[in-house]
Amino acid sequence: MGVLAACAAVAGALGFAAAAVLQQYAAALAPSGATGVRLLLHLARRPVWIAGVAAMVAGSGLHLLALGNGPLLLVQPLGVGAVVFTLPMAAALHHRRVRPREWTAAALVATALCAVLFLLPAHPGGTPAGLGVPALVGATVAVVAVLGSVAWACTGAVRAPLFAIGAGTAFGVVSALVRIVLTGGTFGTAQAIAAAAVAPLSVLGFLLSQYAYRTGGAAVVLATVTVTDPVAAVLAGALVLGETVPASPVRWALSAGCAALIVAGVAVLARSAAPRPGLVRDGPEPVAAVPAGRLGRGGAER
Repeated sequence: MGVLAACAAVAGALGFAAAAVLQQYAAALAPSGATGVRLLLHLARRPVWIAGVAAMVAGSGLHLLALGNGPLLLVQPLGVGAVVFTLPMAAALHHRRVRPREWTAAALVATALCAVLFLLPAHPGGTPAGLGVPALVGATVAVVAVLGSVAWACTGAVRAPLFAIGAGTAFGVVSALVRIVLTGGTFGTAQAIAAAAVAPLSVLGFLLSQYAYRTGGAAVVLATVTVTDPVAAVLAGALVLGETVPASPVRWALSAGCAALIVAGVAVLARSAAPRPGLVRDGPEPVAAVPAGRLGRGGAER
């Protein structure tokens, strides 16, 4: 079982990495006028993007297979290897070499993320309160809207991480809402609201992730989403389900140290994938990873 779990975890990480690279490649070449649902409709007609979505689905299935056949202690470290796997994949697709500092930053993020995942609690809580779920959904929409608006207004390397934080927040809360539906006891008002909010928040998170891919490299987007998702899920579980948060000062100190390492690593990856001057106008635009010679007017691929 351990060998099966390890193989499935590595294969799942490769799937997630391929998904990030392919989706970023397609999203970066989308026309500047494609926003919102139009962006998704445009991407849905591109075989590269469809292949990326298929890789994401396959990666999710393999990750679940790994979790069902091995302990978290084995599966999670192998799973976050996707952050490192994106570097050579993206470099091969864009015909460039991975810089030593990028390898270092990706390894730093992956290592610190493994530590954070082990420090996060996994203790069950109580039954959700009827008023807690609407407040959680409303707060999530507000936070994600603010992050998206700020990212849209910003320029430079900070845009992709902001969009990715919004996407990770939406995905993390969706995980908490699914837990509410499945473990909340008798199906009532709270479960009904949670079930109704899963699809809209999932679409919102997916859309923000595509904006992130348009404005940043695959590695920085995947790393940011992978970090934000479990943190948002834990906070949502603590607020609505009464799940515990780390109470030990040592745990808090270790978590803070890991967070600092993650921020530093993501900052290096963001600068490495920052758009070249002249490629970014108003709204999300193609990023530096796309060779300039392949971009026509409006950001469309020649």
